[in-house]
Amino acid sequence: MTNSKYYKYPILWFDLDNTLLHFSGSSHKAFSAMCKEIGLDEKEESYQVYNKINKAEWRRFEQGTITQDQLKNSRFQNYFDHIGFKFDGLTANSIYLKYIVEYPYYVDGVESLLSNLQKQNYKMSVITNGMKEVQRPRIQKCNWEHYFDQIYVSDEIGLAKPNVAFFEHCLAHSKISDRSEILVIGDTLESDILGAKNANIKSCWFNPDGKICPPDLKPDYEIKSLGDLWNIV
Repeated sequence: MTNSKYYKYPILWFDLDNTLLHFSGSSHKAFSAMCKEIGLDEKEESYQVYNKINKAEWRRFEQGTITQDQLKNSRFQNYFDHIGFKFDGLTANSIYLKYIVEYPYYVDGVESLLSNLQKQNYKMSVITNGMKEVQRPRIQKCNWEHYFDQIYVSDEIGLAKPNVAFFEHCLAHSKISDRSEILVIGDTLESDILGAKNANIKSCWFNPDGKICPPDLKPDYEIKSLGDLWNIV
């Protein structure tokens, strides 16, 4: 039973990375720790080069041209091939993910937001395109499990945002009949916002950096800080 009588959006579906957890900070630190462990000298531009390759591989995954298992290997293998370093991409990925779990960073205001939303009986879930090796362990490390009714990880269910089937899976598993009660909150236009739009679910773009939104990806709402969500829900 929801609180639709009192709240415009009593059901909140949050993206995880760079929405609730500051993934960019964790990723850079994990990358440095991985380089040290495998004996790879890290230069000033190393992470930026890797991150560009990583984003390209994630885009291929979200477009459905590679699987998540292929992504786990290719993002590091492509980077190693680019710099001429001999090492197994899948092994590097496992080392990197180990450090991602070890170094979570919170987005500003997230703990207060989740705590107060829970106190007011909003129903919250996580919808993430992340990997099963890190998403649940990171939430557990933050002691956030009690905030969420469900945690949907693309790597576990075999579907990814923006695929409408990902959202339909979440709807069916949550046994939600009225999607007008749901608000999707995420930082990525091409997966969170587009996916919600395709599934006929309202969306809120978390845009702390003030990026420009293309007209064809326009969200229903936009916020610069998590605290601004109160003005919507």
